[in-house]
Amino acid sequence: MITLEEWKKYVQSDKELSLSEQGKGINPLTRTTMYFEIPGRVIYKNDYEIYYENGKIGCDGLSDEIQGKLIEIARFFNAKVFDCGEEIKFD
Repeated sequence: MITLEEWKKYVQSDKELSLSEQGKGINPLTRTTMYFEIPGRVIYKNDYEIYYENGKIGCDGLSDEIQGKLIEIARFFNAKVFDCGEEIKFD
């Protein structure tokens, strides 16, 4: 399990990642812009969002590029990477 503090410290040490804890969306009822906090949310190379939740990190969609980054992060934390519930094996 990765603590939020450990995750933020790692993000600060990685030049490809930037902490971006504010989300933005449209309220479906009022159609107004709304902002909300997403603790530990990170942007990778200005293209991919990586989320932190309950000691785990993850993302929506798993391209080869983001999968490689998640494997790099998993190695650092001695963690596992999963895609659709299946563990991705890496050396």
